[in-house]
Amino acid sequence: MSATEELKRAQLAKEVIENPVYQESMAQLQKEILDKWQNETDGSSREWLWSMIRASKRLEKVLEQTMMTGQLRSKQIEMEQGRLARIGKTLRFA
Repeated sequence: MSATEELKRAQLAKEVIENPVYQESMAQLQKEILDKWQNETDGSSREWLWSMIRASKRLEKVLEQTMMTGQLRSKQIEMEQGRLARIGKTLRFA
């Protein structure tokens, strides 16, 4: 994936994570599943509900990782640009 694509994906992930509707929806979903899990007596149903909780947490983690990957890529680009600028200055003075 190109740096531009990574930066764009990171921005999109950030927008989702920071979106109040997403935050409220995810919190509501997780609460509903957890409430059902706590009240469920059937073992297989509890296991399935617990899997749903883990899946929602994994979704959040994937979005965060996507955002962090873009942030790291941005820092790498900044460092590379700074390094190239220093090399350019050095060559002009040589």
